[in-house]
Amino acid sequence: MSDNKLDLKDIQGVVEEGLKVTKANWEKARSEDKETFEGKVKEILSDIEQKGFMSKSEVEKFVAEKSEGLEKEIVELKKKGLSSGKPMGFKSAMQKALKENHDSIKDISKIKGNTIIGLKDISFGDNFPGFEDWRTEYRNDVIMIDRDVFHMRDIIPIGTVSSDTIKYPREGAKTGDGPAPWGRGESIAETASKPSFEPNMTVYSTPVEWIAGIMRLPIEMLTDLPFLTSYLQNFARTELLEAEDNQILNGNGTSPQLDGLIPNATAYNGTRTVLIEQIIDANIRQLGASNTAGTDVILNPAQIVEIIFNKATGSGEYDNPNGVVGYVNGQLQIAGLNVRKTNKMPDDEFLVGNFNHAQIFQRLAPQLRFFEQDQDNVVKNLVTVRIEERLALAILKTTSFIHYSATT
Repeated sequence: MSDNKLDLKDIQGVVEEGLKVTKANWEKARSEDKETFEGKVKEILSDIEQKGFMSKSEVEKFVAEKSEGLEKEIVELKKKGLSSGKPMGFKSAMQKALKENHDSIKDISKIKGNTIIGLKDISFGDNFPGFEDWRTEYRNDVIMIDRDVFHMRDIIPIGTVSSDTIKYPREGAKTGDGPAPWGRGESIAETASKPSFEPNMTVYSTPVEWIAGIMRLPIEMLTDLPFLTSYLQNFARTELLEAEDNQILNGNGTSPQLDGLIPNATAYNGTRTVLIEQIIDANIRQLGASNTAGTDVILNPAQIVEIIFNKATGSGEYDNPNGVVGYVNGQLQIAGLNVRKTNKMPDDEFLVGNFNHAQIFQRLAPQLRFFEQDQDNVVKNLVTVRIEERLALAILKTTSFIHYSATT
């Protein structure tokens, strides 16, 4: 080995040994702490058995003493970092191994002065299987979002799927009037048949689709301005979820678009002309006709302003009916419906529905990844950021959603 380069095989050996030691120590500590807790539990049970009958004050004192002892045990476990029951990640374990074996590495390298070892300089290849390329950094579901921002996935149940296509039953309008009084006639010939009805269940198949995008940024934006990393994570995630909102609402079902709620919803069929009245009519009358109650109404921000500033035609006074429109815990409600704001809904439309009758199926949860090797990133010192997800939307009952558009 030269005086200014590390022998990577030697470093590999040190790191591997450090990881083995870390894993062994963790497993040993877990085993010891488990035995300690089991012993404490047995001790408490034994004390209870020996105590036999105790007065209320004696019981309270006994429980307080034992609780204090267990709390101390838990504090000690947390200090050791073992109470979560999860081992540290590979990257953290590697960093710890390098730190603990610093002197060994220094002796091996025989380098004088300071040395910086970048992760991209170490390539284990076939000699260290089971771990992905370190030049790619994964960030999955760690991005914090301002909870004042609404997204459709906040009100639609989310499940997972492991295939590229999902099949699900969709309930349509029933056939027939349903059960009714029935009686036998004076003869078989004069006896009417019982009323017939069907739920009209249809098996639907829809593919899991990608929603994705990439950004390319100068590397100094991340290294010289660390706060920008958090900003870019939030920015990318928000952009992805806004695209998801648009697909859930407006997707036309032609791959790679999702099969959206609005194209499948039932049209509003009432005669009301005032926005608030239309929403209430669609929820109580029209959804009620199919034995469904709405949970939410999706509106454009401009429509929400119109509702808040609703004025009587004659007097010009603000005229929202008491008990019908109001704020509950900071949430605008209309006759029991939660009002949801999104700019993906046109300002001359609304969607009322029971959003529990739809479901998002995720094949890949929203994921953010950083790449150094992409196109001319190396020669231009750029970083590629990719944000993506895979999902499908199932609409279990189309009559549970009422859509209104002023243009139709």
